[in-house]
Amino acid sequence: MEQAGASMLLLEAVPKEVSAAVIQATSIPVIGCGAGTCCHGQVVVMQDLAGLTKWQPSFAKPTSNVGSEIAAIAQTWMQNVNGSTLGTHPYEMLDGEAEKFQA
Repeated sequence: MEQAGASMLLLEAVPKEVSAAVIQATSIPVIGCGAGTCCHGQVVVMQDLAGLTKWQPSFAKPTSNVGSEIAAIAQTWMQNVNGSTLGTHPYEMLDGEAEKFQA
């Protein structure tokens, strides 16, 4: 791939030994996603890092408990929608516009 013009490689879900062999065989940066710490850089799915997924990859330990906080926010929003307690509605038609709209 490097000879074909690749400027970097992304390895996902491979053993660290495979990543190390690819790094040794190339001169371009190798980025890993579940490919071991020997890669030049790492990417992670934000939902995994924030703990928003039911299954958590072992290489992407959540750094906060945002998932449960977002679930609580969504639950509150659903209660507000069901109870019609969304707050004030700031949008109004200009005088005389409602009549034109209904015509």
